[in-house]
Amino acid sequence: MLVRTASKKRGLVVCCNFLFLQIRKLSYFATTNAISVVIIFGSIGIIFAGSFYETSTQGTSDSAGWGVNKEILTFFGTAVYAYEGIALVLPIEREMKEKHKVVPVIYGSMALLVLLFVLMGSIAYLAFGSGTKVIVLQNLRDLSDKPSWNSFVNGILVLYCFAIVFTYPLQLVPPCRITERKFFGERDNSVEHDTALKWRKNMWRSALTCIVYFVAVATSSQLDNLVSIIGAIACVPLA
Repeated sequence: MLVRTASKKRGLVVCCNFLFLQIRKLSYFATTNAISVVIIFGSIGIIFAGSFYETSTQGTSDSAGWGVNKEILTFFGTAVYAYEGIALVLPIEREMKEKHKVVPVIYGSMALLVLLFVLMGSIAYLAFGSGTKVIVLQNLRDLSDKPSWNSFVNGILVLYCFAIVFTYPLQLVPPCRITERKFFGERDNSVEHDTALKWRKNMWRSALTCIVYFVAVATSSQLDNLVSIIGAIACVPLA
């Protein structure tokens, strides 16, 4: 029963991704991206609050330790993957009305990201130690046994899933445009006037979504290793 329910949820997410990928103007996603940003920063704030609460009531985790361990290689791959969004700079610049502002926006965004990654990773690890989960939000369930708190955490996780779905089209812009130019030529602007070309590109985008879906399902139990491998293979050359 649980497997069937999970499959239905995954199918719904894939259908949403299919629809979103047919939209080619990134400016149309301004509202959904704004909602995603609010959800993500809200989740970060909740993680900070939960981690501070855990350390203030229970102290730092006994299993928290610093230095080189067996996970060091996974850490480096994940650290590089954390900045994979740099590939979105050019597509976003194309959609900006004031393109001269792209450089200060990038500098400010990168500085904020580095600060958040270091602070959130350190505080969460001090609070939960070796029990820190791949998705840190799941650790918040351990803060209280009350059903209301568990429902609150589940609600946050659902909202975070919505944030991922809303930002999915933006994340897939670089691979879509690179592969489309390879398979369909340099006719980016002709898609609006060539219905056959538009549907061929739509089918290819749908195929990419299916590939991503099957990889996600196959590696769901090894998400941290998958992220690290992608970071090491794909993001290091990009950096």
